[in-house]
Amino acid sequence: MALVMLCQIRPQPKKIAISLLKEVKQIIAILALDNADTPVINVLDEATPYVVRKYIEHVPLYERVSLIYDV
Repeated sequence: MALVMLCQIRPQPKKIAISLLKEVKQIIAILALDNADTPVINVLDEATPYVVRKYIEHVPLYERVSLIYDV
């Protein structure tokens, strides 16, 4: 459910989704579940730099500059 909410356009569902993903990660850590899958938030954190680099390649130079200053 949190992953679907993360795909919403509105910011509030996105914030709730991130909170849910963080909570699940904490629950896994607290329960020390060694056999649990990697939390989705970890996978997203690891994949984000790659996705951004691939996206930036297709953005015109003038827009790249504005993206850098917006961050």
